[in-house]
Amino acid sequence: MADLAEDPRMMTEPVDCPEDGPRAGMPLEVAFRDGVPVFRPGPGPGLAAGPAG
Repeated sequence: MADLAEDPRMMTEPVDCPEDGPRAGMPLEVAFRDGVPVFRPGPGPGLAAGPAG
């Protein structure tokens, strides 16, 4: 789950995450795989990994 800066929440697949996995508050950036948005760790604010489940 990713919370977008514009307020919506988006079901997504985190990619290229550290071995310990995504964590709440981790900044993310959008990437596209086969035209589908996925999220990977990123340097900037604005996107954050939401709680699992």
